[in-house]
Amino acid sequence: MNFILNNLEEMNKLWIKMQSGGSKDKVKREKERHDLKMTIAENFVRLSSLNGCTLEVYSNFIFKRIIQIVMKAIY
Repeated sequence: MNFILNNLEEMNKLWIKMQSGGSKDKVKREKERHDLKMTIAENFVRLSSLNGCTLEVYSNFIFKRIIQIVMKAIY
């Protein structure tokens, strides 16, 4: 779980960097954003399907960590 959550945090940082810069080619930039968005979504699917990932674990650990990742990026 920690590996996937750390990976999500790094992808979130990359998403922010891509918003402010990145490729000058709009088509290429949009494809890169789409690919990253799909990878992030796949990580959410993996997190929810891990053995031992109960509703309690998800709500008390995973969801809280995801909120921290998002909030860290905002501030």
